[in-house]
Amino acid sequence: MIDWATNHWRSIRTGLKSDRPMEVGRALTKAFLAIVAALAILPQHTADGGWQLRAYALITSPPNEIGDTFAGVAGVLAFLWIIVTVWLQSQELAEQRKELSATRDELKLTREAHQKQVNILEKQASIYEIEQKDRAEKRAKDQFDQMLRALADLVGNEREWGEPWVPSTTRPHMLNLGTSVFNLKDPQSVDEAIKQAVSSSQHCHETLDGYFASQTPFSKSGKMDAYIACLAFVKDVMGLYDDLGPDQKLRFDFLGLTQLSENLRALLEMNIWLESEAT
Repeated sequence: MIDWATNHWRSIRTGLKSDRPMEVGRALTKAFLAIVAALAILPQHTADGGWQLRAYALITSPPNEIGDTFAGVAGVLAFLWIIVTVWLQSQELAEQRKELSATRDELKLTREAHQKQVNILEKQASIYEIEQKDRAEKRAKDQFDQMLRALADLVGNEREWGEPWVPSTTRPHMLNLGTSVFNLKDPQSVDEAIKQAVSSSQHCHETLDGYFASQTPFSKSGKMDAYIACLAFVKDVMGLYDDLGPDQKLRFDFLGLTQLSENLRALLEMNIWLESEAT
């Protein structure tokens, strides 16, 4: 009996020192029941001057007193376990907060990792777009160079297109307007040939305007189809502008291809062509 009581007392002390609500609750319950049991076996005076155990007095008491006694004991235990329950819930809430905090940290790390992946993908996409743009600009430049060489060859062979315009008062070998449209003077490069073509076509247009202003008669040319084809080719070259890189766009503007197109269009609109060609 003594060993049993000693063991239970040790378990109560251990439970009271625990940080687990259930252990503390059990220890307090044991301690409270031990106190109730101790009080129950204590003797008390009777009305006739004798002695009797409190437990015997409880058993022989009216039913309502027995019920009140057990209700009091149960109330204390209920209050005790309400406290234990609140403590247990507070610990559970604390654990949940820790878990939520850990979850937030994990989500933050996941979000950061995802953002890094997004940044890497964006950089890769940007590099890919730059490479695609560079390749497109390289293809456009190669095509631009090829078409400029073809245009330079085209305007350089103007003499093969037909008879020139010749004023009636001038000998043909003294003023040959067929060469004055694209009067190239030994260009050393394709770009120089294009620049000379722009300048000479502007000069030709101004010269023909002077003939009209001075009412100088001249023979009309039958080369309209060749110049129409030349204008169409110049427009094809101009169609490459949007695909060119910044350096080639500067080159495009420097060559004056837009001015060349306007000069050819102005010449084609003038009354300088044979009727059979103009119709």
